[in-house]
Amino acid sequence: MSHQKAIYFLIIFAAAVTFAMTSCKHEVVIPTSPIISYSTDVQPILVGNCTQSGCHISSNSHQNKAFALSTYKEIMSNNRIVPSNANGSQIYTAITSFKMPKSPYPSLNDQQVLKIYLWIMQGAQNN
Repeated sequence: MSHQKAIYFLIIFAAAVTFAMTSCKHEVVIPTSPIISYSTDVQPILVGNCTQSGCHISSNSHQNKAFALSTYKEIMSNNRIVPSNANGSQIYTAITSFKMPKSPYPSLNDQQVLKIYLWIMQGAQNN
């Protein structure tokens, strides 16, 4: 094989190896977050922190009923939750901007806020 043919062979071989190595790449799909369930993840947070404090319960009292958070239907009413838009949801704004629940009750912790955020961003399903 002549010197010039050997160089061409090496160039073609290097190009073929490069093409083969780059064409086999694929994106690894890694789930970014677990599916958040309303009934097992979100509802216990809201019931344990928002309704048990006596502030957001379903009752005949106009003050409490104005922003009741006892059921999925109540939570989804009046744009309190905008599915897939946490920042447009009244409940998310209340727990992040106004640090609900108010004193003397402790605010929600970061993990609880994250679960509510993910649930809303996942479509706020009644699951």
